Amino acid sequence: MKIYQYWCEKILTETVDGVEKKRHFRAGTNESMEAAEQAVEQRIRKYNAFRNAALNHTELPEKADPQEDYAPPICEELCHTIDEKNLVTRNRYGALVLNSEELLFLDVDKVPYTFKEMLKRLFRLSVPDARERLIAELEHFLHLPEFQGVGMRVYATSRGFRILLSLPGLETLKSPLMPGLFRQFHTDPLYAELCCRQQCFRARLTPKPARMGMKTMIKFHFPYAEENKDAIAGYLAEYEKKSGEYAVCRLIAQLGKRFTSPAIEYHDKITGCGKRLPLA
Repeated sequence: MKIYQYWCEKILTETVDGVEKKRHFRAGTNESMEAAEQAVEQRIRKYNAFRNAALNHTELPEKADPQEDYAPPICEELCHTIDEKNLVTRNRYGALVLNSEELLFLDVDKVPYTFKEMLKRLFRLSVPDARERLIAELEHFLHLPEFQGVGMRVYATSRGFRILLSLPGLETLKSPLMPGLFRQFHTDPLYAELCCRQQCFRARLTPKPARMGMKTMIKFHFPYAEENKDAIAGYLAEYEKKSGEYAVCRLIAQLGKRFTSPAIEYHDKITGCGKRLPLA
């Protein structure tokens, strides 16, 4: 997980086949704004070196070490630090998001029917709802050898479910077990892909604006342009006021081993999971 406090963005204008094009370069660091500026200048120098070598048909510069960690940085405003493994950022539409190397979150949009349940539906017989089917499936998992001693916290969301497992987040994500876990828990494929790319698990903490009747007219493209900062501040004031009328998720079950941590307590507080509010 790469999240930086200081970011710098610069635009390089160049002419390609007679057409003027703009290329955006960004770099981040936790040292200082000056260090971020130096990092983006270094990126531009590397780009120019490769471009000039290609145009002049000369030997290309030496590439980076193939063993280097290529997990892309999460280019979002860093809003709060719980600890070094749990950082809160603001996403592209203004919501707060927990980025965690500690906690293993899984998003479930749909809970598929079993073959037996599909037959019942075919004959118009009653079948359990999504919540009952999910809980039954999770309780089944807890009896399997690989889930012995594992705890699960199950949250209902506006469109599905959020599951928090007591397994260590980043360690499990890097293990051969993770692809199977994504499949077993019917995890959204896009969410699974982002977790693997960014080397962390993400959980939205505040509501989606559209679900509160707000139009997202502002793009939270970080680092924010100076001319957009007043508009962003005004939008966030309205967003935060409306957010108090909604919860993001609701805790509906705790299965297996009971577990908690400061990051879980923060998640539950900010999401409003214990409040009887509409989910958004």
